[in-house]
Parts: sequence; structure tokens; C-alpha cells
Amino acid sequence: MNFDKQDAKSDHEPKLAWLGIGLLALLLIWLFYGLTSYFLLPLVLVHSNTDTQKIGQFGDVFGALNALFSAFAFAVLIFTMFLQRRELALQREELEYTRSEIRGQKEQLQAQNLTMQRQVFESSFFALLGAYQDIVRMLDVSDLRRNTIHRGRDCFKYFYDAFKNEDGTITYLGREHLSPPKAELVKRLSARQDFLDFMRSRGATDNNIVQAYVSFFLDNQSDIGHYFRTVYHIYRFIEESDLPWEEKQRFARIVRAQLSTYELLLFFYNGLSPYGYEKFWPLANKYEMFQNLDVDLLFDQSHAKYYDGALGQEAE
Repeated sequence: MNFDKQDAKSDHEPKLAWLGIGLLALLLIWLFYGLTSYFLLPLVLVHSNTDTQKIGQFGDVFGALNALFSAFAFAVLIFTMFLQRRELALQREELEYTRSEIRGQKEQLQAQNLTMQRQVFESSFFALLGAYQDIVRMLDVSDLRRNTIHRGRDCFKYFYDAFKNEDGTITYLGREHLSPPKAELVKRLSARQDFLDFMRSRGATDNNIVQAYVSFFLDNQSDIGHYFRTVYHIYRFIEESDLPWEEKQRFARIVRAQLSTYELLLFFYNGLSPYGYEKFWPLANKYEMFQNLDVDLLFDQSHAKYYDGALGQEAE
């Protein structure tokens, strides 16, 4: 911008020089007439005596001096207007330069704010991811039938097997094997009208899998309830951020990469239950959480249609 201002100034300098030369010429002519009248008029008066006609003729010669004064005054006026115009042009250029600097500073500030927001997001995101890993590491569950204790990520294989056994029992025996209070609770939770409407909208016809998951979750929610809520809040944190969609997808893939196969299977059916259909299913579906999940591991391959995202493909 400074180069532009210097170029504009250099363009005006030749015009200003010629105008100055013109004014100098007028000034010299004015001085010439003035000095001539000052020195020659007495001589004319002496030699002409009373010849007023000659004096008048001499006076007519210098009468043009009035016109010269007028021309000089007009030239000064033009010169002043030119200077004012040039000054206004420079002021406009300076104003535009100032505006450009302000825009640049504003854009720089916005970039700094975005960088700061990104740093804050990443710090919170990885803190949540660390909390998830801590929860997984501290998990432990007693397997009374085998008289063993499962710890850490091994617990999810135990939970998956427990869920699968419950599904088989519900499929063949219904709710008769459950205690009356639990059977009533499973029935009530599985028959919520808004949940049934959702499942019908996905083309679901298997209600046994829903009742099996509800029964399984009631037995194990003290062990895995906090775990499910933590992962849900990580996805929600990504969704509610101001990041571009591509960045949201990238962070969602980071979360997905932390989950084992059995974790993904449990989350898959959690989203198809009264516990997760309303809040978790939309996020899992949107971010294609089960993109690399093997459909052969589902209790029934037809369950894959309950999500819009493609299953059984390699993660990006």
C-alpha cells in the first residue's frame, strides 16, 4: 500500500512542477511590468511634459497589468484548488490504507481466536478421552459361574456374552424366567410408544432383542452405565463444537478407533434400546460409528438396517 501511495505522489509531481513554472512565469512578467512602470514612468513624464496623449498611451501599455493581476489571482486559485484536490486524494488513500490495516488486524484476530478455540477443544477432547480410558482400565466384574474376575477391556467380552445369553433365553422362554418385578419393568420400558414408533420407522420387527438388552442392562448398569454416558458425552462434545464437519469427522474417528469390537457391539444395541435411541442413536448414526463393524458378529445380520451408515467397511 505504501508503494501505491508513492506511485500516486510521483504521478502528481510533474503536473505540480509545470504549474509552478507557469506561476513563476506570471510572477516574472508581473515583476517586469512593475519595475518597468516604476523606472520608466518618471522619464516619460519628464520628456512628454504636458503631452497627456503620450502619457495615456504609456499608461495603456501598463493597463494590461490589471489583467495580469487577475490572471495571476486566478492561477493562484486554480493552484490552491489543485493542492486541495491532491490533499483529498491522499487522505482518501490514507483512509483506505487504514481500513485495509484494520481488516487485516481483524482477520488476524479471528485466526488467533480460532486457534485458541481449537486448542481449548483439543485439550477438553483428549481429557474426556483420558477419562474414558481410565474408566475402562478400572472396570472389573466378577464371573460367578467361572469364579473369575474380568478386568479392563476384557469385561466387554463378558458383557457381550451375558447379553447374548439373555437374548437366547428371552427368545425361547420369553419373560417367564425373570422375576415378576423385573419382567414388568422390562415390558414397560420396551413398550414405550415413542420408542416403538422409532423402531417401526427403522423397519424393526424383533422385539426380543430389545427386551433382552433391557434385561441385560438392568443387571449390569452399575458397572457399565457410567461408561456408556462418558462415550456419549464425547460424541456430544464433538457435535456441539464449532469445528468444520471434516474436523468433527476426524475426531469422531479418533474415538471410534479406541473402541474394541465388543464395545462397538454393545453400543450398537444400546442405540436400539429405550436407553439410547433418543440421544445416542442419532450421533452414532451421523458419525458412522459402526462403519468397520463386522455384520457377522450381530445377533442377526438384518439388524444392520437399523442404522443408515454402512457397516462392514474399513474405517477411513
